[in-house]
Amino acid sequence: MSTPESLVKVLNAGAFKGSALKSSETSLPPTKTCPKWNVMLSGLLLAVAFVHYAKGEVSELDYLKYSAIGSILLAIPPVLLKAWANLKSCNIDINVLMSLAVVGACAMQDYLEGAEVVFLFALSEWLEDRAMARARETIQSVLSLKPETATLATTGEVVPVEVVEVGTVLKVLPGDRIALDGIVVAGTSTVDESALTGEARPIKKAVGDSVKSGTTNRDQYLEYQTIALAEDSTAAKLVEMVDEAQRQKSPTQQTVDKFAKIYTPVMVIIAVGMASIPWAFMSKDQAKAMFKRALEFLVVACPCALVISTPIVYVCALATAAQHGILIKGGTFLETLARLGALAVDKTGTLTEGSFRVTHLEPLVEEDREKLLHYVGSVEAMSQHPMAAPLVQYVQAEGIDISRDVSQFDTIKGEGVSAVVGAQSSDPVTVVVGNRRMAIRLGWLQQHPDVMYQVDQFEKAAGTVGLIGVNSKLIGILCVNDVIREETADAMQQLAELRVHTVMLTGDNKGAAEAIRIQANMGEAKAELLPQDKTTQIAALKKSIQFAKRPKVAMVGDGINDTPALAMSDIGIAMGAAGTAAAMETADAVLMTSNLMNLPVLVALGRRCQGKIRENIAIAVFTKVVMLVLIGFNYATLWMAVLADVGTMLVVVFNGMTLLRFKT
Repeated sequence: MSTPESLVKVLNAGAFKGSALKSSETSLPPTKTCPKWNVMLSGLLLAVAFVHYAKGEVSELDYLKYSAIGSILLAIPPVLLKAWANLKSCNIDINVLMSLAVVGACAMQDYLEGAEVVFLFALSEWLEDRAMARARETIQSVLSLKPETATLATTGEVVPVEVVEVGTVLKVLPGDRIALDGIVVAGTSTVDESALTGEARPIKKAVGDSVKSGTTNRDQYLEYQTIALAEDSTAAKLVEMVDEAQRQKSPTQQTVDKFAKIYTPVMVIIAVGMASIPWAFMSKDQAKAMFKRALEFLVVACPCALVISTPIVYVCALATAAQHGILIKGGTFLETLARLGALAVDKTGTLTEGSFRVTHLEPLVEEDREKLLHYVGSVEAMSQHPMAAPLVQYVQAEGIDISRDVSQFDTIKGEGVSAVVGAQSSDPVTVVVGNRRMAIRLGWLQQHPDVMYQVDQFEKAAGTVGLIGVNSKLIGILCVNDVIREETADAMQQLAELRVHTVMLTGDNKGAAEAIRIQANMGEAKAELLPQDKTTQIAALKKSIQFAKRPKVAMVGDGINDTPALAMSDIGIAMGAAGTAAAMETADAVLMTSNLMNLPVLVALGRRCQGKIRENIAIAVFTKVVMLVLIGFNYATLWMAVLADVGTMLVVVFNGMTLLRFKT
């Protein structure tokens, strides 16, 4: 296995600067505020060489042009070393081409132009490095979230996070970073989660509340018990995602790279032909002129601006997304977002708060209410459905006991739950709690038209209705309401303005689904879906828009229960995943908060990203074509070719960096 030290050794041997970042270090070395001494001195000697043009009557000034040789000797060694390292690996890059151009200029005794080439190139590298610094710093701020040490609450000992076991109690002082995911067991404080979620408002934490690694304790002393190992913590998963995103190449980037691999060798072959063939049948002056054009061709042969046009945009877009509390797993998914035509959203916990409130739980006229509550509470206490907890709390708030003597509990997919209550008693009963679909299957609603009318009224008010039966007899009805998120309607409206068709996926009946669709400003609602039906709906949606201008489909869910649908979509988006490591692994993009306003931000960023890539490619190709035309008509010079190449590269970089100022 390669060690960091061995990799650094190989890099340095190849003239590439390398250093191992220690685990205790949280940032990269700062970018130099000015060029290196040799570049600045090279520029000074080049300026001296330009004085020879003012020789006039003073012929001695002509000798100043030879200071250009010193300018070349100062600036070219790093370029030659990198060129040699690339040639050894059979790779023709900008360093190889610039080296050949400078050597060719010197062979023609055009030292001034050679100095112009190498100085401009060295200066452009520094400018590019400076330009990229901001994007790197933004990405680095995410990568540095992962804490390296934790403090044990019992002894005060500071230990590496890797050795901390699940269940260990740690302490965190005001201003310190929380090392691992956990549950507060002592103290009350506010925690700054902006590094993870992008939201600046501190969150109050008390005993029983969850805390996440990478966040910062603001005010008071806290103790918390860990619930995850270091490698499974929120910060570790976040860092892993960002690292993976930077390594991934999008289809556009892969296409550009393939083109560059063909373009550069072809241009080099043309340049070699231009430099050598004319000597066989042209005059010396003509051959010399063609040799100079060949050097200009060598410079134009480098597709630097084209190659960097795509990755610079992705780096800046990923950095901007991270600042908004959005993690995207690479440029591929940014391209998908740019072509997004439809977005399917799970209702419960995504469009809604996921916090149900019981608005009605009553027996039919002749039934005992206390018994009804007892049966419902006993059965729902065994369920994991989001509605179960509020139903149990409602029953307990009424002062009704919940039986522990429950057996044969069963979840009826897409319908409800059933169980035997009082199995050990002399009077066991089979209790069923389910939806309209189950009630129709059992014939209850057909037997009770009045109950059917009541169900319809609840559903028109966007309520979720449950029917309760004991020993196959309908005895009661309940209704719970889930509150739509405050920002849902605005978020869906903004998506509609972006021409993204929105579809709500829910297991609710059609009446309730339609009521919620209207409140949420959704384009369409698919109701009465079983869990497996969501994937079918995604497949149908993809097929229906496959020939549209934007044929891609996204799915938004919690990243766990919606895993199949997330996988079926072109891009799966997990929402509110700041504390869910599994969601980070499942989805292609992760919204670290539950704020739906991040969805239009995500789509707009993807489209802006695609626009910048097109602009950069157009700029890079246009300047190459212009320079080739100028060279063909003998209007170009070597320094102009270099200036066009490095200038275009800088324009592309700065254009991509405008994404760092992206505003919604």
